[in-house]
Amino acid sequence: MENLVLANKKGQDVTTSLIVAEIFGKRHDQVLRDIRELHCSKEFNVANFGLMVEMKELPQGGATNSEYYEITKNGFSFLVMGYAGEKAAEFKEKFINEFNRRDSLLKSDDYIIARSKEILERRLNLLEQQIYQKDEQLQLQEHVLQQQAPKVEFYDAVTDSKTAIDMGRVAKVIDMDIGRNKLFEFL
Repeated sequence: MENLVLANKKGQDVTTSLIVAEIFGKRHDQVLRDIRELHCSKEFNVANFGLMVEMKELPQGGATNSEYYEITKNGFSFLVMGYAGEKAAEFKEKFINEFNRRDSLLKSDDYIIARSKEILERRLNLLEQQIYQKDEQLQLQEHVLQQQAPKVEFYDAVTDSKTAIDMGRVAKVIDMDIGRNKLFEFL
């Protein structure tokens, strides 16, 4: 497995309990148990072990929730300190080297510029989506205003009027195509 360390949704370098299980030759439920039984402070646990729940579809139909942990460099170090043996030592070293390699990227101007560009492009796309949604909302509001314009115009004419009002026009504006005599009866 090449990707021992990956960037999570927040852009942090992490590994996962799934990767740890695969690399160290353990069942995933054993790694989950090891994480849950760590004797560390609650603050350390919250900062370094993020429980993730993923919905997976079952082959026979339906779905189930699958849990795994995202683990920071410090969380990984704390977790695997207890793993022993030659194979464990080899993989501890590979993980640590990968975390350190990714840390060194943060000191590279080229990497920082490329990462900044990615972030700005993501933000630009998000802003463009928001503008599109606002434009659609504005078009809908303009349509409603156009439909309401005759009623508003009539209302203004009635409230500003100092003389009689044509009831035929009233019936037409309030969408009662019945004529003024029927409107009088209705009223």
